[in-house]
Amino acid sequence: MGHANDLPEGRVKTVTARTTSICLAHFDGQWTAMDNCCPHQNGPLGERSIEKGVYGKCWLRCPWHGWDFDPLTSAPPGGHEDTGQKTFPVELWNGEIFVELRYWP
Repeated sequence: MGHANDLPEGRVKTVTARTTSICLAHFDGQWTAMDNCCPHQNGPLGERSIEKGVYGKCWLRCPWHGWDFDPLTSAPPGGHEDTGQKTFPVELWNGEIFVELRYWP
């Protein structure tokens, strides 16, 4: 996916593995990868930022309509119908970021 130095702490970006668009996040010292398409209207989650919301909680916000997701778990705020984004395992090896693609039924 790239080098760890390419994505500063507290940021997200869109990456593509094969034909899968992924939102890669670097937040709170952790790396996460989730489906890049917001379930609302397929907005590109990796094209936005992580923002502080109510009570200091941080959210990854969709750039199209403001839907929020936890940058570490991909879960939406409480009270929403959807269960969050599909996630992919992430590993760092010698400063390189690797995302494991899994094909979901």
